[in-house]
Amino acid sequence: MWKRSLIALLIPVLFLLTSPVAKAQTGDGKIVSNAEIAGAIAGVAGAGAAIALVVVHEHNLHTLKGCVSSGAGGLRMVNAGDKRSYALTGDTAGIKAGERVKLSGKKMKGDGDHRQFALSKLTKDYGPCEVAKTTP
Repeated sequence: MWKRSLIALLIPVLFLLTSPVAKAQTGDGKIVSNAEIAGAIAGVAGAGAAIALVVVHEHNLHTLKGCVSSGAGGLRMVNAGDKRSYALTGDTAGIKAGERVKLSGKKMKGDGDHRQFALSKLTKDYGPCEVAKTTP
């Protein structure tokens, strides 16, 4: 993913360096000045560093999807993916028990087998959880 972004950033720089229009405008045979080349390289390097930062940051975030319930210690959630229960920590103000949601954040180990999920943001609210039907 980041390789495509870097290539997309390099294409305009390569065009600028090889453009016949640039040669015609300078008049002295130089394509561009050394300062312009240094500026273009610094811009590409800065953009590449920003892309790498975003990729690393997003890679460290996890998502949970499931129904939120209320427990003695606060809100909990059983993740539909790994079927593990997590205590939700962080800014849980917008999350209600009985709602099926998708959350972004960081998985953390708690005390013993108790796992915690440090909530970064509510990604999607799917509405109320389905109630399991019981047979008479």
